[in-house]
Amino acid sequence: MKSKQIYIGLTCLIIGTLYFLYQYDANVYFKILKYWPIFILLSGILIEFVALNSHAYKLFFFLSGILIVYGLMYTINIYREFYYFSSHISIFFLSLSLGLLNYYIFGSNHDYILSIVLLLILTSIFIFLFPIYERYFPIISFKTLIPILLIIIGFILILNGFINKQ
Repeated sequence: MKSKQIYIGLTCLIIGTLYFLYQYDANVYFKILKYWPIFILLSGILIEFVALNSHAYKLFFFLSGILIVYGLMYTINIYREFYYFSSHISIFFLSLSLGLLNYYIFGSNHDYILSIVLLLILTSIFIFLFPIYERYFPIISFKTLIPILLIIIGFILILNGFINKQ
């Protein structure tokens, strides 16, 4: 009953604030729409609190992690724009990793989730930094990067095979 009262109170607070602002400035909605990522961030935080209070909604931790990352990153984007499309893709991978990490901490404690989180974070960092590398080191491109990665992975597997054999 108390949680229902909190949600109704929060809804009344938001509607009352918007109506009050509308009374004095009709363009307030356009100013508010400029800051749309803050609403995504607040909804992620609200979903986090809902999932913490009820243990039946463990998958909401995954959703709240995604919404919090998108809200934070696109709020930063309001003030400092991301120029590369790869930045948006890296935000996607970062949001997935934080959602899974959030689910791991509060929901399920399976060890394979941590390896997926690490892989997603490393992928996000690589995709975010790739335009910088490509700009300052023009020799690094996808034509040379994939063979180099395959060589490194093969070298690691061969070393791992020798170490495990002894």
